[in-house]
Amino acid sequence: MSFLTQARPTLALALPIMAGQLSQMGIGLVDSAMVGHVSELALAGAAFAINVANIPTVFGIGAMSGLSVRVAQAQGAGDDKRTAELLRHGLWLSLALGLAISLLMLALIPLLGHMGQSPAVVQEAKPFFTLLSVSVAPVIVGMAVKSFGDSMQQPWPPTLLFLASIPLTAFFNWVFVYGHLGFPAMGLTGSGVATLLARLIATGALLFWLFKAGRFAHVRPSRWRGRLSAQHARELSAVGLPAALQVGVEVGAFAVGALIVGALGQTALAAHQIAINCAATMFMLPLGIAIATTVRIGNAIGARELGQVRAIGINSAVMGTAIMVFSGLNFWFFGRQIASVFISEPAVIDLATHLLIVAAIFQLCDGIQSTMAGALRGLSDAVVPMLVCLFGYWGLAIPLGYILTLKTPMGAPGMWWGFALGLGIVSIAMCYRFAVRTRAHDLEEIAEHLPSEPVLAH
Repeated sequence: MSFLTQARPTLALALPIMAGQLSQMGIGLVDSAMVGHVSELALAGAAFAINVANIPTVFGIGAMSGLSVRVAQAQGAGDDKRTAELLRHGLWLSLALGLAISLLMLALIPLLGHMGQSPAVVQEAKPFFTLLSVSVAPVIVGMAVKSFGDSMQQPWPPTLLFLASIPLTAFFNWVFVYGHLGFPAMGLTGSGVATLLARLIATGALLFWLFKAGRFAHVRPSRWRGRLSAQHARELSAVGLPAALQVGVEVGAFAVGALIVGALGQTALAAHQIAINCAATMFMLPLGIAIATTVRIGNAIGARELGQVRAIGINSAVMGTAIMVFSGLNFWFFGRQIASVFISEPAVIDLATHLLIVAAIFQLCDGIQSTMAGALRGLSDAVVPMLVCLFGYWGLAIPLGYILTLKTPMGAPGMWWGFALGLGIVSIAMCYRFAVRTRAHDLEEIAEHLPSEPVLAH
């Protein structure tokens, strides 16, 4: 089967997902750019709050990948009844998880002053972090709806709603950060208000679409309340929990990396935030391919089209790598111009430019590991990839980055070189794992052990 034959259906599904992921990052970029023009301290405070908040937030979002995988498998098998029950359970679990994470984050506020940052940065970050904490529950519920739409191969409506959130967030930032329409200028706190409002509106619109769209009539539960099935919860958790731990390990490593860089001062932290925002934004493109790969492989497993699985994964890895080559070249040659969009401080721009050059190198590995992780999730394989990430990031990247950053003259770029090594090891291991799990007898075993629909009491 030719490369284009496999690439077309993956790209058809991936393009709107990419746009949706980019729109989510676009909201963060709007926040950073508008806050960065308030002051260097405001940008450093945003960097600190966002990096701490990202760990539990991304954990919750990653947990929703269990819904994506199971719905894709159920649809591949043509089981609409099972799909409806998975949707019902997924939404209730997302709400419970979102509320739990919000409460956990609020409980962390007294500990922010004990994370090695300057008192000024911590003081600036606290109100913003509080608002981010409150906004986590709608984010996770919204991502559950988006995951369901992606798996049903209906990614465009969530994407368009997320795209509409960018100008909405910019407007709210204009109102609350700088003080317009009769509101006081609130600086970084105003950006938190803008983020909370935008997330609430986006999630409300997603739920309205899910409950009203005629295309979901055949998979919409006949009842939303009632007894939940422990079996469904276990099935969703069997994929979602290890996947959540995997992305939590990765994002947690980057958050700790930001704290290590932050020990060098607010200039280093502000530069790090600019570079990480740019790298994370471009990462959304191979991540979109990874999500599409999860859906396509889940469909293929559910439909017992096992001969398609390896080709789908390999094609996705090639596309993800190609995208990151293009991204890396832009960072390498235009890093200074990119950094200048966020802030006007020359010292921050110089350091961010240097960091973007290192980011250009490790992004190649990032494209490979993300698509392979998506392919493995489609196979319901999440535990081993999580352990691989744990070793790559926490066993290699963080210790090396700490030494290079704080114990050598290298400074902030040392943390990024540590990440480059960790990503390289993870990408190689992910490729090997995918090759092993897509052997014929392994695929047969995976297909044979797909869960079936439990009978629920009414």
